[in-house]
Amino acid sequence: MNWEGTATGFGALFLTSTFVGGTKSGTFSLCMTSFLDNGDGIDGNGSGRFESIGKNRWRSQAVTTMSDGRRVSGEGEIDLASRTWKGKISELS
Repeated sequence: MNWEGTATGFGALFLTSTFVGGTKSGTFSLCMTSFLDNGDGIDGNGSGRFESIGKNRWRSQAVTTMSDGRRVSGEGEIDLASRTWKGKISELS
């Protein structure tokens, strides 16, 4: 699935994720590129898991390693019908 949007501290995001498992739960990998407001770019690769939380909805959790050395956690909900993700991205220490 391909995603695009914006996130605080990341600017414009473009991400591709690949899901493995069933409709109720499984794992996924992701590859992303972020274009910061200052014009710089950051890439990242990560993996996570998902689980069904209702009709056409998954809860997702992932950890991504960024090209600048940071690791970030993403937790949120995927609406499969509208192909949207809403959640929180936090830097891991």
